[in-house]
Amino acid sequence: MALELVGGALLSASLQFLFERIGSPEILSYLGKKSKKSDFDELLSKLKILFNSVSAVLDDAEHKQISRNRAVEAWLDDLQDAVFDAEDLYDDIEYDVLQLKVEADSKPSNSKVRNLFKHKKKFRNLFSNSHDSNDQDLEKRMRKILERLEYIVKQKDVLGLKERVGERPSRRLPSTCLVEKSEVYGRDDDK
Repeated sequence: MALELVGGALLSASLQFLFERIGSPEILSYLGKKSKKSDFDELLSKLKILFNSVSAVLDDAEHKQISRNRAVEAWLDDLQDAVFDAEDLYDDIEYDVLQLKVEADSKPSNSKVRNLFKHKKKFRNLFSNSHDSNDQDLEKRMRKILERLEYIVKQKDVLGLKERVGERPSRRLPSTCLVEKSEVYGRDDDK
């Protein structure tokens, strides 16, 4: 049960991270150069809508997972795989942004840095699903992830997942080392 809670928290954090970082100025600028502006805006808009749809029912899905609903567990696993693929795509884009920034900042005499990036990219491509992060491949991967997320979001209705926003307070205890002043007993003079 504890692993399921950690897994759910990890999935929530991953969704939140992607939602916040995918709209960063560096990423927007990079993707705006790689594809048609209208195509990219459409893909980004769909991605945000899908993330919002999933986030709205994630609490209910995690609650049903705890009660051992196998279909919901499979749905969460599929969602987690799709989110990890989206994170991998984001990492590849972020790497390309960093590479372009370093290449732009480096002087022609600084070929060691450029060679390092070339070798690292070749090594990364050996173990990555993306053999080349060219324009068509990037857009193709984005569309594939979107299609997968759309399929997952459609399944939420079949599974009966509902939005649990504001329904009841979370049972999770706040994770902090701070002590509330009202809960300290004794030594009144030291307060």
